[in-house]
Amino acid sequence: MRSYFSIGEVSEITGLTINALRHYDKIGLVTPSVVNETTNYRYYSKDQLFLFEIIQFGRKLHIPLEELSEVLNSKDMNVFKNYLDEMKRKISAEMEDLRQNLLDIDSIQEEISTGEYLSGIRDLYQRNITERDVVTAKALPADVNNRFIKQRENLEREIRESALVTTFDSGSIYRIINHKVEQISIYRGVVLDFDTDSSAVTHIPTGNYLCATYSEKNREQVWQKFLSAIMNLSINDPLIIEEELLNDVFHNNERAYELQVYLSEATPE
Repeated sequence: MRSYFSIGEVSEITGLTINALRHYDKIGLVTPSVVNETTNYRYYSKDQLFLFEIIQFGRKLHIPLEELSEVLNSKDMNVFKNYLDEMKRKISAEMEDLRQNLLDIDSIQEEISTGEYLSGIRDLYQRNITERDVVTAKALPADVNNRFIKQRENLEREIRESALVTTFDSGSIYRIINHKVEQISIYRGVVLDFDTDSSAVTHIPTGNYLCATYSEKNREQVWQKFLSAIMNLSINDPLIIEEELLNDVFHNNERAYELQVYLSEATPE
C-alpha cells in the first residue's frame, strides 16, 4: 500500500473538501507530512488518514477545531484516551438531559390530556390525587399594586434560591376565614430528589378529593356550588386547592381550573 497521498486523493478518500483540508493545514490541525519544494504539492501520510476520521467524528459531535487540535497535536496516546473518556462523560450527561426532556414532554402531554378531560365535567366529582410536592408563596393583600406579579416574583425567587426543579402543577390555596374564602398562598409543583433541600417544600397529601372545574365563564356559579357542598359535608377547616389545568394555554377565557378539597384517604381503584 502507498505511504503518501496527494491532497486531492485524501479529499476523495475522506470525503473532506480540498478547501477544508487546506484550512486544517492553515490552523495547524493536520499539516501535510511532505511538501514538494519545487511544485508545492502537499502529501499526507497513510497514518494521517485516521486523524481525518477523528476530525469528522469531532465535527459530528460539534467539537471545536481548536479543542481537537490541542489533542491531536499532543501526539500522546494517553492524552487522546483521556480526551475520549471526557467526551464519553459529556455525551452520557447529554443523553440524560435528552431523556429528561422526553419525560418533560410526556408530562406536558399528560397534563394537557387530563386538563381537556376534566374541563369537560359539568358537575361535582371525586377523584384520587397523589401527593404533590410544592413551593408556596404567601398571598399578598388584595389592595397591593401589581399583586399577581409580585406574588409570582416571590414564588419564583423561592424556587431559585432553593435550586428546585419545577413541574407543571401550579395554583392557589384558600381557607375559609370568618365565613369568607381567602387566598392564603400560591404554589408551584417541584421535583424532590434524594439530595434536594426540602426545607422550602410543602406536601399536598394523597387522598380522595371532592372536585369541580370551571372557566372564567362560570367561575362564580361553580365556586358557590362547590362551597355549598363543603358546608353540606361538614368538612372541618377545609383547605381548598385551586389548580390550573392545561386544557388551553392560548385562550385565557377557555383556561380551566380545578377546585379540590380533601375528603379522605385515597379509595381503591
